[in-house]
Amino acid sequence: MADRKEKIMSNSALVNYTRISPNRTSPRNQKIDRITIHHMAGNLSVESCGNVFAPSSRQASSNYGIDSEGRVGMYVEEKDRSWCSSSGANDHRAVTIEVADNAGAPGWGCSEKAMNKLVELCADICRRNGIAKLVYTGDTSGNLTMHKWFAATDCPGAYLESKFPWIADQVNKILAGGTADSAGSGNANDSQDTTQSLEGYSVGDWVTVSSYYATSIDPVAKAIFPKSWVYQQITKILPGTHNPFLLGNGFAWCNAGDIRGKGDLRGNQSKPAGSSGKISVDGLWGTNTTKKAQAVFGTGSDGIVSNQLSCYKGICAGVVSSFQWDETKKGGSALIKAIQRKVGVAADGYIGPGTIKAMQKWLGCTQDGSFSNPSTCIRKFQEWLNQQ
Repeated sequence: MADRKEKIMSNSALVNYTRISPNRTSPRNQKIDRITIHHMAGNLSVESCGNVFAPSSRQASSNYGIDSEGRVGMYVEEKDRSWCSSSGANDHRAVTIEVADNAGAPGWGCSEKAMNKLVELCADICRRNGIAKLVYTGDTSGNLTMHKWFAATDCPGAYLESKFPWIADQVNKILAGGTADSAGSGNANDSQDTTQSLEGYSVGDWVTVSSYYATSIDPVAKAIFPKSWVYQQITKILPGTHNPFLLGNGFAWCNAGDIRGKGDLRGNQSKPAGSSGKISVDGLWGTNTTKKAQAVFGTGSDGIVSNQLSCYKGICAGVVSSFQWDETKKGGSALIKAIQRKVGVAADGYIGPGTIKAMQKWLGCTQDGSFSNPSTCIRKFQEWLNQQ
């Protein structure tokens, strides 16, 4: 009898609301040894999430849910398997948690309160079920898993997915007897170190963007390119991040290189960029390439890359015209600054081996820090420009 009691699973004392769903398998057939985090794809309260799981026709549920106020709902007791991850093998072993989104696609952001409560709940689950450490490996070999590994879905959304390493780290701090960091201090997206203006743009400006990111810290490789340009308002600016401009209170993040300009410029997307529409893809950077790039990056239309340091002319054999070479710094080029922001290097406005290497990495070329004549990097850059 004592052995039987030891196997009875408990539920979290953090629960604020309970509505048990009929969509469950009772009891689960495996010991709990993992946690699977999902997102609600909406800003649902714990009560609303319970309503979603209440009809048997829904054929879905989770063990717990967390809303944007940090309240916890329980819909399936831990002794039972929820129907959550499109995988019975996973769900029989996992406690599943749905987390509310306080921002929509593509970022699907979550509130600081929700994130802090998620860490607390995960630590509680681990302690009660004898999970010594929460391990995120990026695949199913770890014990922190996500829905998209078991089905054709984007769940848990870009933001939560980006935070899995942080979640595991904070949970393990608690399990080791320490204190977790607040999501506000551990997550660049929620940082309070904001500013009102940066790089010519201010909070409140309405801008048109041709690309954006799910988080403020995403690298260039994670850029999202929508079929149509997007018109959104800048609602927060976080200096020191790769993508400092928050659009639409959580719609997405972007950097200055993603912005086509202030105002609604969506009608310009179908117009030929530069003076000649698509440019020749020949691996040689001339006036047409410069004009095309200026149109795409929104930095003018004069066809001139101003004030480039002549000491780097030797590594730019593929630049055949339009660059103005100087002996001294006079501010550099707005176009080069935009390109540098796009590829994630310091935006000083001057072409050099570091900027060229970053462009080569971005475009998938050999990173030798120079433009040959002709240049594979320039050719791929021209191809990219023609696709914008």
